[in-house]
Amino acid sequence: MTRFSMILMAALVACGGNNAAPADDGAKTEAPTAKKDTSPAGVAKVAKAIKASPDKQGEILKSNGWTAAEFETALWEIAQDAAKSEAYRKALGA
Repeated sequence: MTRFSMILMAALVACGGNNAAPADDGAKTEAPTAKKDTSPAGVAKVAKAIKASPDKQGEILKSNGWTAAEFETALWEIAQDAAKSEAYRKALGA
């Protein structure tokens, strides 16, 4: 996921979301190494880490149990749910 994608996801969450699902680009990614926290707070924790060190995005995702595609899907799912969006926003400190 690119920095642009992260900014887009943050904007979607802040604006109340969108019903469109992310496209599967067919890219293969390595399997994650840790159990992922799919809660809005868990996803926000990873998003903050990526924002702080975008050059280490792949390492951050993998160490938190995510592939890029799974993380993008989780962001879309949060964006589609008002309560989850609010929890995510609060966890980001926005």
